[in-house]
Amino acid sequence: MKKRKTKTEDIPTDGNGLIGAVAGVIGGIKRGVLGEHAKDGGNSVFKEFLRLLSRRRADVIRSVLPMVYCLIFAGTDFEMGIYPFGIAAVCGTATGTAAIFAAMGAAVSSLFVRGGFYIMASCTAAAVSSAVIRRVRGDAPTGPLVSAVVSGVMGGLQTVLLSLSGGVTFYEICATVLSAAMCPVLTLSLLGLFSGEGKLTPAAEAGICAVMYTGLYALRLTSAAGESVSVVMSMLTTIITVYAFGIQKGVTAGVVTGLAARPEYAMIYAAAAVCTGIIMPVSTIGAVIAGAVVALSVGIGTAGASAFGNLFPELMLCVAVSAPVLHYGMIPIQRTDPKKETVSASEIGLRYTKKKLRAISESLSSVASVMKKLSCVLCRPSYSEMREMCDEAFDESCHMCADRDTCWGSEYKITATSLGSMAAFLRTGGKADRSMLTNNIRSRCRHKDEILARINMGATMTSRTAAISDKSAAYADVSETMSHLIETLSENAGEDLELDPDASRALTIRFDKLGIRTKEISVYGKKQRRIFVYGMEKGCSVGTREIHNAAESVLSCKLSDPEYKIDGSSVNMTMHTKERYRVSFGRYSLAKRGERSGDSITAFKGEGGQFYTLISDGMGSGGEAAMTSGVCAVFLERLLGAGCPLSTAMEMLNGFLTRQNVECFTTVDLMEADLVSGELRFIKSGAAPSFVLRGGRLFKLAVKTVPMGIISTFDAEELRFTAKAGDFIIMMSDGAVPDSEECPLLYELLCSPHAESLLYPGCNTEAAARELATRAAEKYGFTDDVTVGIVEIKNA
Repeated sequence: MKKRKTKTEDIPTDGNGLIGAVAGVIGGIKRGVLGEHAKDGGNSVFKEFLRLLSRRRADVIRSVLPMVYCLIFAGTDFEMGIYPFGIAAVCGTATGTAAIFAAMGAAVSSLFVRGGFYIMASCTAAAVSSAVIRRVRGDAPTGPLVSAVVSGVMGGLQTVLLSLSGGVTFYEICATVLSAAMCPVLTLSLLGLFSGEGKLTPAAEAGICAVMYTGLYALRLTSAAGESVSVVMSMLTTIITVYAFGIQKGVTAGVVTGLAARPEYAMIYAAAAVCTGIIMPVSTIGAVIAGAVVALSVGIGTAGASAFGNLFPELMLCVAVSAPVLHYGMIPIQRTDPKKETVSASEIGLRYTKKKLRAISESLSSVASVMKKLSCVLCRPSYSEMREMCDEAFDESCHMCADRDTCWGSEYKITATSLGSMAAFLRTGGKADRSMLTNNIRSRCRHKDEILARINMGATMTSRTAAISDKSAAYADVSETMSHLIETLSENAGEDLELDPDASRALTIRFDKLGIRTKEISVYGKKQRRIFVYGMEKGCSVGTREIHNAAESVLSCKLSDPEYKIDGSSVNMTMHTKERYRVSFGRYSLAKRGERSGDSITAFKGEGGQFYTLISDGMGSGGEAAMTSGVCAVFLERLLGAGCPLSTAMEMLNGFLTRQNVECFTTVDLMEADLVSGELRFIKSGAAPSFVLRGGRLFKLAVKTVPMGIISTFDAEELRFTAKAGDFIIMMSDGAVPDSEECPLLYELLCSPHAESLLYPGCNTEAAARELATRAAEKYGFTDDVTVGIVEIKNA
């Protein structure tokens, strides 16, 4: 089926402007008339109109509604002969274009009233002022305060202009003050509606109340068959609001509509709303009748018997109209109870999972806190252990001393007390000095400094032994790390399962412009996108490639080709995120001469579209270094490959290494490449610099940190940048750069005349890594292990 082009398709539509809204709706109507549903006649046109109007509700409200409001109400006079409605609507618009069209509507409305020229001039001035302010602010919205100020100034100016011909009197002054106060109030109320997204927010409800008040106030002098149309419509609006939205909003509607019809009726309608809402769940007709009876009773109680004649006919007319309408469900109920909000089973399960994970995380965090406090106590050696150590330190020097019988005989009590105080002080982590010895020992002992040094050394070894034997600190670290891990998983749980309403709305608008008719479009996830399009009408004139390109343009990510599934008369379509980049990886290692290589290099892919490259250099060389680096590589590959957050995995590894009873140090040079977004992250802990070759230029990535396992606090720095297709990332162990971080060998190879034969698009990265590693090992005489890894970034 060939695509029919209409003039509206060539109009550059603005999602926030009047032209975009009108063009979208008109285009939908033309498609309904000219498309495959032309045989259905007016019914298809009407359905198409309603569908487009619903889809572009926010655009219509922001752009068309202000103009219609001004067209109808700008010429309506308020108390004391002022005209605030047009100025308030112009100042309450969301865009400069909408303000200009609203001013045009006000100009048309002002042609039929006294002083219309001044109304038109003030509304135009308000529109121009708003446009100028927006231009000065860089097309940003003017903001409530600025809009209110402009509205108040223009309202007061309009009233002054209207009263010039009659002279300035106290009445005109009061009218000017009233206009200057009324215009900002109306503007702030309408802002929530005209600047909203088409959703029923509290600000939008305030705007609806302002529109409702304006409409009913304009009808206050209109009568039909001798009855006030405003009074009837006010009561009818109150009853319908209670039925559709509940008591609270019904009372608000009663007060607003009552003030519009007759101010004394505000309390009457509010009381009727309360009574109607209470009885509504039991009987709809009974609630309507009871509300009318309560309204009549309150009216008679406040205004006397004369209120019966004024209210009874209007109330009976309201009952006659609203009772059958509500009884047969002609108006949908929009009430929502947050506590009883219906959700899907998957969403309930997701909430339950998050709640359980959060509870487990809090429990582990509490355990870690308790274990840390316990460790502070248990890791200290006992008093008896310290006292015994002090006795042994003295015995080594005193057993051959001539003064032994004096110090440990006649002065035993004083010496023992001194050693007891010293042992208690050493338990707290302090060091012994001469001040802790007795005066006689300080004066006559020739070995006192030797004894004190032996005591301090023994105290250090005793404390270290106690800390190693105590496992509570290790348990505390593990519990704290696991708590952090589970908390992170809880926060990220369902990240790719949650609906993205903004993306769904943007994609819906784009498909509408392409002429793709659908019932619903849903976009899930933030990073990993999943698009579901329901109810596509058969015979769509837009091709698969055009649909695919439009979705990629809106969501700014690479997507899979659309997959279709026929469901009766409609078609459902799905797409999901694809990786934007792919990698080519090469590695090569050479051991120190006569030794086993202590370097480990690995590359693997994670669950979320990440590609990891890791070089781990165990401190030293030979078997022990190889085991340390190998354990590090396996540890990180298993955790990161399973989706563990990068920072948490590194902290867990560092905690594992620092808790070993032997020295266990290793450098870590880790690169994470996000193949979906193109972001590269480097984590370096004591590692040699890495290099990026881009467009013939070489960039160095280096940090100053210590290897893992030396200190209990994880010491590493993170570097980030966005990759481009054609980038080469060169990662090396410190055996390739032993003298400096500049790596002159790499510069020589990449800047030589033969550089293009080493690294070029589509090259053999394995061969390039072998060449670099071999050259480095030969240059430095195989004095250390050399490992090189090369990653080439390519378009998927």
